[in-house]
Amino acid sequence: MLKNIKNHLAVVGSLATLTVGNVAAAATTEIETGLTKTGNLETIIQSVMNTFMAIVGLATIVYLIYGGFMYLTSGGNAEKVTTAKNTIIYAIVGIIIIGAAYAIRGFVLDRLSITIPTGGI
Repeated sequence: MLKNIKNHLAVVGSLATLTVGNVAAAATTEIETGLTKTGNLETIIQSVMNTFMAIVGLATIVYLIYGGFMYLTSGGNAEKVTTAKNTIIYAIVGIIIIGAAYAIRGFVLDRLSITIPTGGI
């Protein structure tokens, strides 16, 4: 169980690293060219948040599909069925957390009168 959690955290950490790399590349391009596509720090932060939430949301959906595949291929083995059910439950909880985080983010930004750029997730 602990090994599975470590593996899941490693995947999410890798996806987060990819997100940071994309933002760094965008910032470098902005500095080199002098042309600002994003405008200011606020917009860059919002783009990072949108990208990160999209990647984590995609990862949870992949885990949901993986859990379903594990369930279908368990062959009636009680241990494999339990592992598959736990994977599905954790994926659903992850999707709920992502949805709640997105809603809270929108609420806070709305109260701060910050517009959210469309084109995110």
